[in-house]
Amino acid sequence: MGSFYNGSVYVLYKDTVFEPSSAIWHCTSFFNILSNHFIDEIPPIICIYTDGGPDHCTTYGSVQVALLCLFLKGDFDLLVAVRTAPQQSWANPAECIMSILNLGLQGVSLVRENMSDGMEKLFDKSTSNDVDAFFEQLILHYELMKQHKLHYASTTFYKILLKLHCQLRTYSFQIKKCGDSRCTICKPSRTPPSVFQSLHFLPDPLPSDIKTTNSEHYAEFDTLYGKETSDQYQPSKIETQSKCHKVQCIYSEKQLTVQQITDLQLTIETWDYTCGAPVFPENHSLHNLIFVCEKISCQTSMEFAYYSCRKSKPERYYWCGSKDDLLIRPQNLVDSYQIVYPLCNNCDDEGNDFYCRLAKKTNASKKRKC
Repeated sequence: MGSFYNGSVYVLYKDTVFEPSSAIWHCTSFFNILSNHFIDEIPPIICIYTDGGPDHCTTYGSVQVALLCLFLKGDFDLLVAVRTAPQQSWANPAECIMSILNLGLQGVSLVRENMSDGMEKLFDKSTSNDVDAFFEQLILHYELMKQHKLHYASTTFYKILLKLHCQLRTYSFQIKKCGDSRCTICKPSRTPPSVFQSLHFLPDPLPSDIKTTNSEHYAEFDTLYGKETSDQYQPSKIETQSKCHKVQCIYSEKQLTVQQITDLQLTIETWDYTCGAPVFPENHSLHNLIFVCEKISCQTSMEFAYYSCRKSKPERYYWCGSKDDLLIRPQNLVDSYQIVYPLCNNCDDEGNDFYCRLAKKTNASKKRKC
């Protein structure tokens, strides 16, 4: 919280074996820090800026649940959680202290004696009771909604929270009180009514000239605040529209652990991939464990491995990777080949034919010996 330029820096130590990290653990610890720092009252508005690790990735359900618990526990009017884009954690002001901490803690084995009671309380780890208390916030509100028999009976409680109080984007997750006195989820606003009425979700960046999506400048914040926006103009999404639709196959020599699968899923979600590029940078822990075929381009056809995979998957066309406008395979090709790959109308119009493999062998007539 803060940076080494100004403000206060809080450092938490924990045992990586007996105290594994999780989103709810981080939120619980963060709330305890806020409670100790703001003795009288925690501010009604909070903004959290983190890196994109598994415990902070705002597109993960576990992270969203943890942030919802933090929102309810702290009785915030607005909670804004933003994560940095891939390879951009240096932009987070709190990361500035990491260079100093790395130098100070390099090669150090952390063993300490007991401190004073006050310091022990300040540095005490978040216990399981604290985490359970966080989850109780969601359970309590869920029971209240069941008692009132709200008309959202066919919708899960989690989806209700997301629909009425949240805004989810690729790099942000925001929660705000609805301001409805009949709401059984959030309490009345803590900010003055005039302030709360002017409180809105942070807007998405939009080009200064929406008619020209390749505008070199984004619109000013003041012109967007309070308006309905979307993340369709996110740079990576705009670039993706011009790329091919082919699915890249991922290979691994060994079975992945649960943590490695989580890291891989996070990479895929934040992956601005280009055909022929590697999956991970050289300094990543999975760089030498997970591979993709790099001798391909957007003009290369789909990989054979995609079609031979036994997992259920949508049928994609061999030449373009799309899923629309499927052509029926000619019967004469089906009779002649073991494999006839899919073809779409667009590829057919461009002069591409059905790609076939493994011609079926016919029994040649045996010659009788005279």
